[in-house]
Amino acid sequence: MINFKILGLGKVQKNLNNFEQELKKSLERSVLISAIKVETDAKKLAPVDTGRLRSSITHDWKGTTARVGTDVNYAPYIELGTYKQKAQPYLYPALQMNMNFIKKKIADIKKVNFKK
Repeated sequence: MINFKILGLGKVQKNLNNFEQELKKSLERSVLISAIKVETDAKKLAPVDTGRLRSSITHDWKGTTARVGTDVNYAPYIELGTYKQKAQPYLYPALQMNMNFIKKKIADIKKVNFKK
């Protein structure tokens, strides 16, 4: 029978846990940065009459989830249009124009040098 003992397994487990935590933090930061970028571009694209719609566009972020939008009740009618009014999209185009940025930001996470 062969017997063996693995030395340093605790340190390996600790390093893996640290790596997981750093990876999650990097992902969360990337999601936040991406949300802010989409918000900024949505504000630039939003049609302006009184400025209320534009100033109401904001982001909500928690961990690896972010939302960009507005609570103005007429915002969906501007974004999607109605049978009387042509659509003037600003949210969806802001997301679309930042898709490559978002993908790159997330892909760059694996390039981060984590602390040992």
